[in-house]
Amino acid sequence: MNKILIVEDDDFVSRTYSRIFSVNGYKVETADNGLKALEMLNKTDSLPAVVILDINIPQMSGREILKNIKQDAKLKDIPTAVLTNSFYKENEKEFLDLGADLFLVKVETNNKDLVKKINDLVERSNKKKS
Repeated sequence: MNKILIVEDDDFVSRTYSRIFSVNGYKVETADNGLKALEMLNKTDSLPAVVILDINIPQMSGREILKNIKQDAKLKDIPTAVLTNSFYKENEKEFLDLGADLFLVKVETNNKDLVKKINDLVERSNKKKS
């Protein structure tokens, strides 16, 4: 079973996405702030198949989390999707330039499309590993 880490400070949104991905066969872990997310990533032997990040979260922004992930040899190959309502074309370009694999806007992405895009991301990553 693939594991997913959702980094989201809105409890309702976090629970909603947790249910969606659980129903679709993922083991879901959540972090409500950036420091907790990095701590979880650094303390585990079983890395997630994908990390989903919001941009505006407490204690460390999604931008800083992404930078930390991509600069860490142990974490840099984890596919990362940014899922936010803070949409500006500059944000999308910046996050993709920083190494995000996907940039999605919450209000523009229905649950079915979200799951499909994350599944595709995990499949591409698994193919690279084999």
